[in-house]
Amino acid sequence: MEETKEKKNKLVPILIGVIALLLGSIGFLLFNNKEVVEEKDFTISEVVKERDSVTVIYNEVSAESARLKGDNEKLNTVLDERNKEVEASKARIDEFMRTIKDKDKLIAAIKKERELMRKKNAQYEEQIDQLLLENKELTAKKAQLEEELTVVSKDRDNFKNKAEIGAKLKAEYVQIKALRDRMMSDGMKETGMAKRTKKLDVSFSVLKNEIAVNGPRTVYLRVVTPTGVVMGNAASGSGKFIDPEKKNEVMFSSKKEFTYTGSQQDDIHLEYEEPNVKTFPEGEYTIEIYIDKMLASQTKVALK
Repeated sequence: MEETKEKKNKLVPILIGVIALLLGSIGFLLFNNKEVVEEKDFTISEVVKERDSVTVIYNEVSAESARLKGDNEKLNTVLDERNKEVEASKARIDEFMRTIKDKDKLIAAIKKERELMRKKNAQYEEQIDQLLLENKELTAKKAQLEEELTVVSKDRDNFKNKAEIGAKLKAEYVQIKALRDRMMSDGMKETGMAKRTKKLDVSFSVLKNEIAVNGPRTVYLRVVTPTGVVMGNAASGSGKFIDPEKKNEVMFSSKKEFTYTGSQQDDIHLEYEEPNVKTFPEGEYTIEIYIDKMLASQTKVALK
């Protein structure tokens, strides 16, 4: 009996050691598996982040193309070509996701394709911008002819009040340029896209008027947004005046002085730059020119 008891006592420490070893092994496996899961989750998160950045570009291009499409056949063709390029790029990235198993190689491939997509998109934007400018020029010429006809008609209808109306100075041949920053150098370049616009440059001619008195004059520019709000900032020289005919308060965006000499004066410029907004909203703007607080011209221009 005593011998049997002594053998059992010897087995106890051995069993305890075996159990401790098993528990240690299980703990190690659980800890190691947790690290593997966490590393896998982090890897998936990195890949998804890169893929989502490409999806953002794809969605932006698709939305812009849908907004700019219209009656211009050339513009529609370029927009369709750009959409196909972006769709093909997105398809290649989807293929990378299916076939490339190495995380680092997959992320590198997505980044390379994304940069290629951005570069091609920038090239297409230049073509789109040029086509918008060409379309704007044709629209402006049509509007100018319509304006000239309107002026002639108004002059005929108001001939009886020539002494009063004839003394007004009229602004004609209005040219409106939307300007953006140059990509590779200082200065500004014309654009037809609202999201690139930083400044509006308005040039015009003051027609000869034999009834008008020579001397210093003040010309005012009003830039009215598509929602009917007059753009202006007091710090940039914007302000208000009273219309002498309607007796109402008129807000203007900018102003300058010039001297009327009794003959036609060309290439008078007024500019307006919105200081608090990086881009101008999309839509049709109304550009009004006042000379000595009296309306001299009203023109429409669209930014897309």
